[in-house]
Amino acid sequence: MSKHTKAQSAAALALAGLILAGCASTPMPQVYAAAQPKAAPVRSLTSFSDSLSCMDDLFYKYGLRDIRISTNGIPDSTGEIQTGTRDMLIGAVSRMSARSRAFTFVDFEEVAQGYNAPADRRLYDRQQSMLTPTYYIRGAITTFDDSVTNDTSGFGVNIGGSSFGYNKDQTASVVGLDMNVGEVQTGLIVPGVASSNRIAVTRKSKALDSSFDVKVDGETVGGFLQDSRTKAEGMHTAVRTLVELNAIETLGKLTRTPYWRCLGVNQSDPAIAQKAFRYFEQMKETERTEFVQRSLAGLGNFSGEIDGKPSANLSETIGAYQAQNSLVATGRIDQQLYASLSAKDIRLVGAGKATGNDLSPEGAAPERLYISLTDALSFPTYKAGMPLQVKARLNADAFLYCFYQDGAGSIARIFPNRFQPDAHVPGGKALVVPQEGAGFQIVFEQPGAREHVSCFGSRTEFGTRLPDELKQADLAPVPYKTMGELEKAVRAAAPADLAVSSSEFLIR
Repeated sequence: MSKHTKAQSAAALALAGLILAGCASTPMPQVYAAAQPKAAPVRSLTSFSDSLSCMDDLFYKYGLRDIRISTNGIPDSTGEIQTGTRDMLIGAVSRMSARSRAFTFVDFEEVAQGYNAPADRRLYDRQQSMLTPTYYIRGAITTFDDSVTNDTSGFGVNIGGSSFGYNKDQTASVVGLDMNVGEVQTGLIVPGVASSNRIAVTRKSKALDSSFDVKVDGETVGGFLQDSRTKAEGMHTAVRTLVELNAIETLGKLTRTPYWRCLGVNQSDPAIAQKAFRYFEQMKETERTEFVQRSLAGLGNFSGEIDGKPSANLSETIGAYQAQNSLVATGRIDQQLYASLSAKDIRLVGAGKATGNDLSPEGAAPERLYISLTDALSFPTYKAGMPLQVKARLNADAFLYCFYQDGAGSIARIFPNRFQPDAHVPGGKALVVPQEGAGFQIVFEQPGAREHVSCFGSRTEFGTRLPDELKQADLAPVPYKTMGELEKAVRAAAPADLAVSSSEFLIR
């Protein structure tokens, strides 16, 4: 056989081998093994992850509980970034409420679906287990400026048939997110409760190129080397960072808490002082007084009742604090005092007697009592002819008294009542008023009216200490014109640990 023939045969055998190799299949276990990711999953962290935990502690110290919020989503108005902003927001709110339980997130889609059910008994059955949020968060990705800057530089040399080149490139894009809060019942956007932040996302690349030509035995041999590296910051991670920052700022403004403590900013910054002044101007007189009482108690300077009421003891303590902190010692609550206390990293004492260890980690004092008051009616408005069922849940065993004001302004006690005579309510268990099978209903009657429910709770029985006009038969009108007058009368007779929760219903 000739050399040519042998070469052809070898080529044919090699080709056949390749064909057979191509027809062979990789065993399935190897396929599954090859498909497994080699890198372990990691938790999604941003530069504001610690700030979310800080907000949780801040809400806990302020005694904030069960503020019901929802959202229909944070869409991308630019059409350039598709990401799960809604779930990012839910995750951020959840982390800010892990310990404090400050916010309860109500699933907007689930509730909306339930309240679009057929208008029959199934509607009310479905609504029994639903909560109506008080606020909704709205917003959008409002800015995406692609390649705002593009910086490129490089150089190259060529010597004797060999060349070398290097270049680098950096591109920056800007994405922005706006967020605000509205009231569910009215649809009104809460003034001043908004945030707008931007972040720059960069993309960097470097490239190295070289080539050479050399002669070997009279033959020219050439070669090249190429190395290119690109590093791009994640656009979706940047959006998560914006969502968390905006959530901290927006919910901090909604609750009037010094959220800037959790952002790592300089407390002496004039912008921070100006922000504190604006907060001070928006607060009610009782809110200012209570904040100062709780702050001074946290510093160990005040030992009186934390009730939002001025007193000679409080004025004396304020004057001493002002003198010690280079402020004008007037003994009065002013903007400078509020800014000074807001800038300090102090432990805020809860309502009641300021013993100095109300919120101690050892749990020397019981947890502050609070009431979660919800209803089971339509979302987001209430219609005439619909019945109201109130659900009250306490975080500890307590005695509870609830009152209802109808559209005409008449106020009556709805709990305890002749069908539910025991005022003692176990902690953690939902109390429904009126309960199923009760001999009365609360029905909305007057379109355009605003109706109210207020509940008062204490760990000790205080029913016998209430004014005589509040001890009369259940469901009978009491001689008070407003819920504010009623609350004032109850507070005057109730223990220091009194917890209050109220809901307002706008009838369509």
